[in-house]
Amino acid sequence: MKLRTGFVSNSSSSSFMIYGVTLDQDEILEKAIGLKLRDGTVLDEENVHHDLYTTLEVLLHETGLEYATGPYDNHEVTIGRGPENIGDTETGLQFKKDVEDKLEKLLGRKTKCAWQSEAWSDG
Repeated sequence: MKLRTGFVSNSSSSSFMIYGVTLDQDEILEKAIGLKLRDGTVLDEENVHHDLYTTLEVLLHETGLEYATGPYDNHEVTIGRGPENIGDTETGLQFKKDVEDKLEKLLGRKTKCAWQSEAWSDG
């Protein structure tokens, strides 16, 4: 992560905040092996690892979860829901339970969730 203390120009920055869990991408990708895509393609070990972002989008689309990755190639993926997706009548407890239940279904195990956040600058 770059830290600038003075005036920053011509830079871009990005950040995210998700209630969920950060996992190694291989743990997520192995859940996608055998998944059938809309075009009929069945994901195998080779095409899952060659197209990480498409695989994540397909895998998470049905669950209502989202993902975020940082700019660094550290092989980590954060999966959960952002606070902007809290429903108008949904309590914080309901929101958190929904994420935890969806992650348990996706991963096949209970997972300890927390607020995950990251920010970086490419300037």
